[in-house]
Amino acid sequence: MVGVRRRTGRWLCCHLPPTFMVVGARAVEFILCHAEVQIAFVQEKKIGEVLKTFPNATKFLKTIVSFGKVNPGHKEKVEQNGLAIYSWEEFLQLGGEGKFELPPKEKDDICTIMYTSGTTGDPKGVLISNRSIITIVSAVDEFLSNSNEQLRKDHVYISYLPLAHIFDRVIEEVFIHHGASIGFWQGDVKLLVEDIGELKPTVFCAVPRVLDRIYGGLQDKITAGGFLKKTLFNVAYKYKQGNMMKGSKHKDAAAIFDKLVFTKVAKGVVA
Repeated sequence: MVGVRRRTGRWLCCHLPPTFMVVGARAVEFILCHAEVQIAFVQEKKIGEVLKTFPNATKFLKTIVSFGKVNPGHKEKVEQNGLAIYSWEEFLQLGGEGKFELPPKEKDDICTIMYTSGTTGDPKGVLISNRSIITIVSAVDEFLSNSNEQLRKDHVYISYLPLAHIFDRVIEEVFIHHGASIGFWQGDVKLLVEDIGELKPTVFCAVPRVLDRIYGGLQDKITAGGFLKKTLFNVAYKYKQGNMMKGSKHKDAAAIFDKLVFTKVAKGVVA
């Protein structure tokens, strides 16, 4: 299977080689053929990109599933090439009341294939085994334990990174392992703040570029607040950081400053 779409909870039903939203038809065609994909789950507005891979991709591809509706023109072209195409609702009906047994899995079986963006050539497929997934989940748990932290079932994670981003996949696996909650953004950067406000996540993971933006915006607001506010923040930050370095948990490291400073800072970052 291959996934060509923005982030959504429906991806949690299976493991698949995903593609970045920005890749063109050539990269999609390469992945479809290289991974010998038989079924593709595609965002409705991205079906046209998949059709551009015909007829080469039809060597392996047999079925396309749209997460939205199926355009009559798309349906005609797909069927002309001997493939089947379904809307998400139609696809769900195919299973009916049947019960299906999953084949037994071994630790060294391939769990998923993660492809690079292909900006410097054809995308590179990285084979990730079940053992690798189990190992990284255990490693994250060990890291949290060494930091005197623990992931709980009442924790909430907001997923906004691309489906093809391994960092997001790892965090999701950890949350699933612990039975915690995952929320998915609407796919629009302008609505991300709204999504955060609605979901109220307790865990937010980001790549360095995003953290740099947050840090830059935070520093601008602190500086604009004047000398006293800037000094208070720096004192609070150093105090909390020092206690955490000594082994205190995040929530216990500076309870007073959390109320006086950091809760206001957090609201300011979201705003």
